[in-house]
Amino acid sequence: MLFHPCVVSIFIGIGVMAAYGAGFVLPEGVSKTLSMVGNCSTPLCLVIIGTIVGRLDWKDLFPWRGFLFSVYRVLLLPAVALLLVWWLPVHSLAKQISVLLTAMPAATTTVILAEKYQKNPKFASQLMVLSTFLSFVSIPLFTFVLQWI
Repeated sequence: MLFHPCVVSIFIGIGVMAAYGAGFVLPEGVSKTLSMVGNCSTPLCLVIIGTIVGRLDWKDLFPWRGFLFSVYRVLLLPAVALLLVWWLPVHSLAKQISVLLTAMPAATTTVILAEKYQKNPKFASQLMVLSTFLSFVSIPLFTFVLQWI
């Protein structure tokens, strides 16, 4: 588990951040190469997700169970987060950011990891699509509510 690529990448990222903080800078060629590879990750994720979603029937794209999970993800959890941060003695901007980040749709990495480990990528894709559609309502709703924090 400690040598899982996701965990290793976190440690590498922490090491690079510490090195940058200490004044170490990667050579320009290495830095540019890493930047270019990083810029490819989102389009590649979207292509993979598109192929998974493209294999689904239209009626399978919006299952009832997935809708419930998505409502939980983008409406219920942000509401709970709002109640929790309401009383915290922190700056209102920090509270607003915390709630809005909670209201964001499911990330593309959920689908990629489900595909990699063969753990129901179809359902992960459905959740991503549903939570994205629901976030068209949840993000403006919570943005409106957060004006009074």
